[in-house]
Amino acid sequence: MEGEGECTRPTVYMCGQCRLPLGDTDDRVGSHPEDTIVLLKAVTMHVNIDMDKQLSSFPNEVGSVLCKLHCEGCNSVVGRFYTATPRHLDYKRDLFSLAVSATKSYTFGIADKQVVNDCEEPKTLNTFETLQQQIKKCNNFLGALEKKVANLEKKPSGSSLKKSSNSVCC
Repeated sequence: MEGEGECTRPTVYMCGQCRLPLGDTDDRVGSHPEDTIVLLKAVTMHVNIDMDKQLSSFPNEVGSVLCKLHCEGCNSVVGRFYTATPRHLDYKRDLFSLAVSATKSYTFGIADKQVVNDCEEPKTLNTFETLQQQIKKCNNFLGALEKKVANLEKKPSGSSLKKSSNSVCC
């Protein structure tokens, strides 16, 4: 079994079908390349444990009792949780065994990066449409303000003072 020190960058394990996060390297205990599993001491709330305990059907796991782990998003089986194991499989007991074949992983800092200038957002059709709508709203608002200011400028200044002196204030 490989140790904890093997993975130096943070990695997130996700469902291979719907990409919900299932766990990460903060809870990683190790992995077993022969079984193609990743062992975690904890998983996210997106992992449901099937409480129906089953006996393992694999020849090298005779005597193991397990519960299947399902993804909450798509209900696919993503691994197992062993509640009882023979002595040679004790390293799997009471740990979440995520199947590498049922998961995808993302390691931070590994992906190719594309840099965008600080002052420049990526231009998309959606961005331009949104900007055009905002500009139209602003123009309509400014037009309404101009009309109100023009109406206020037409009124004699004395009439507005008389109205305010007649009003009752609380």
